[in-house]
Amino acid sequence: MDYTIDGFWKARLSAIEKIQHFAPRPGWSDANARLEAFEEAGLSLRPDYTDLTQPVWLIAAPGAVGKSTLAQQLCAATGAIYLDLAVADTVGGHYITGGLVHTNALAAWQTGQTTLVIDALDEARLRVTQQAFEDFLQDIWRMAQSRSLPVVLLGRVGIMEEAWAIIADQQDVALPIFTIEHFTAGQAQSFVSKRLKTMAHSSQSAADYPHLANLLSQHPQVYEKLIGELIANLQELAQTASEEFVGYAPVLEAVAKLIAVQTNPSQFQGLHDSAGSQVLRDIAEQILERESNKLKEQDRKSVV
Repeated sequence: MDYTIDGFWKARLSAIEKIQHFAPRPGWSDANARLEAFEEAGLSLRPDYTDLTQPVWLIAAPGAVGKSTLAQQLCAATGAIYLDLAVADTVGGHYITGGLVHTNALAAWQTGQTTLVIDALDEARLRVTQQAFEDFLQDIWRMAQSRSLPVVLLGRVGIMEEAWAIIADQQDVALPIFTIEHFTAGQAQSFVSKRLKTMAHSSQSAADYPHLANLLSQHPQVYEKLIGELIANLQELAQTASEEFVGYAPVLEAVAKLIAVQTNPSQFQGLHDSAGSQVLRDIAEQILERESNKLKEQDRKSVV
C-alpha cells in the first residue's frame, strides 16, 4: 500500500478547508511551507495495528528520522493544523478543546473541515505528570469522535506504544500504528543530493561552504558519483545492518557534511578510505548535541 503524502494522505484529508482568521499560538500553525528539498521516507502499517476506521492514528519512529519534517510536510500538503508539542504549552485535560477555541478553529473542527497533526508527543510527556498525560490523550479521543478526518499523532516508538496502551485501556480500541521506514539506497542518494543543494544555497549554511554552489553546478555528475560510492562503501561497512544504517537520516546528514567541506573535486577519491570512521564520529556528535539541546530545553520549560 502506498502511504505517501501524494499517494494517500492528500486524498484521505481532502475534506480540509482553509480556516479563515486562524489565530496562531505557540506550537499551533496552519501555514507550513512545502520544502523542495524534502525526501519522503516510506510509511508502513504495523501488522495487527491496521484499523484505519479508528479516529486517531499513530506514527512512530526512532529519534532523528524526520518525524517533524514529515508532519510539517503532511500539513503543508493537506492544510491540516500542525501542533508541535515541543514548543506549545504543557498538555492536560481539555487541551485540544481550548487550543481550537483560542486559534479560531473550533467551528471548522465541528463541521469536519480541519484536523490536527500532533507532533513531539514524547517531548510533551516529559513535562507533565502521568495523570495530565492520560487526561490529554482522553481529550484527543473525545474530540476525535464522529469525524471523517482522523487525528494524527507522532512521536518516538516508546511513547507511541504507551499512548496506544493508554487509549486501548481507556476505550477498548486498537489504534493503527504507522512506522516511518528507513530510506532505500535510492532515497538515500536523493536525500544527500538535496541536502547538498540546500547547504549550498541557504543563507544559514552558505557561509560555511562558500565554494559549494559553484562546484555543484560545474561538476554535478562528479558529486552524484561520489554520493553513490560513499553510500555503497557505508553499506559494505554496515554489512547485515546496511539498510538501517545507510537509511538513517543522521548518517546521510553526516555524509552530506563530509562532502560539502571538500573544496577540490579531484581529491574526492581520498574520501573513500576515511568516510566510514568520519561519518560515525559525526553521527555520534550530532545525536549527542541534538539530545543534549532537547534536554536543556525541557529543563528550561520545566523551570518556567
